[in-house]
Amino acid sequence: MQWGLVLIGIIFGMAMFYEVAFLIAVPLVISIAKEANIPYMKLIIPTVTGATMGHSLFPPQPGPMALVSAFHVDVGQVYIFGSIVIIPAAICAGIILPRFLRNLETLPLANILKAPKKFTDEEMPSFSISLLIPLIPAVIMVISSIVKFFTDEHARAYKIVAFFGSAEVSMLIAVLVGMYVFGIRRGMKGHTIQTHMTKAISEVANVILVIAAGGAFKQVIVDIGVGNNIAKLMEHSSLSPLILAWLLTAFIRILTGQGAVSAITVAGIMEPMISSFNVNPVLMLLAIACGSNTITMMYDGGFLLFQQTLGISMKDTFKTWGLLELVNSVEV
Repeated sequence: MQWGLVLIGIIFGMAMFYEVAFLIAVPLVISIAKEANIPYMKLIIPTVTGATMGHSLFPPQPGPMALVSAFHVDVGQVYIFGSIVIIPAAICAGIILPRFLRNLETLPLANILKAPKKFTDEEMPSFSISLLIPLIPAVIMVISSIVKFFTDEHARAYKIVAFFGSAEVSMLIAVLVGMYVFGIRRGMKGHTIQTHMTKAISEVANVILVIAAGGAFKQVIVDIGVGNNIAKLMEHSSLSPLILAWLLTAFIRILTGQGAVSAITVAGIMEPMISSFNVNPVLMLLAIACGSNTITMMYDGGFLLFQQTLGISMKDTFKTWGLLELVNSVEV
């Protein structure tokens, strides 16, 4: 059950903004915990582990996509390498960690989650469709990357798969398919679909603004030469650039509480080191992405969402959310 919830969390984290994924997954997990008579936190931790890793590592989420643009890496390789490095995090934070945490069965549960809405079979899409739609961008990008690897870059086939495998087009395809499957096919009128999509856009506007601000800050760092200076300082150091990237990102994440901002900022610092130290840019991207997904303080939005939604104390939030984030980040 824990392995299944880790996988569900990864899919949710890849497919939607973290806050939305959390609020959708938590009532589902609590319902499962009640049916199976298992302390709910033992299932919440694997689910949140998957969601945070999926959100931090994989496009088309804003942080990973910003890193893809900064380092000019192939999205398909990010999925392939990311799928490998996510395994130790899933095992350690999602499966092993709950076994070492004591008194999880005594944690209270917020009243808001005790009576999740019951949907009829007619209201719910099938499991296979629900799984397929969020994975459309990932599947298209990976297929595109594989085809491009075996195709000459001047061939027409290369250009076609590069077009459909781009983040923008693959996401557009997923949106169009979702509009049909979840809307038109289920009897929704055009006005209702438009209303849902307008609400979704308005809810991510603040996130887009924060990402843009982080990108502007990153460009300031690039223009003033911070990255080049750090690269010169590192010339005679034995510290791996990947470890340095993780440390810097984790430090900024703890200070700001913003994962995407810390990732974009450090991307500007570490970009000169990729060529100076001959570092694989995909591994650099993953190191920064993992550093942006580390333990946070009470001023972080994810921390407060976890704590207030479940109605637990600050101490218990650090013991659960804090530890799973730290283990996530360090193990990868």
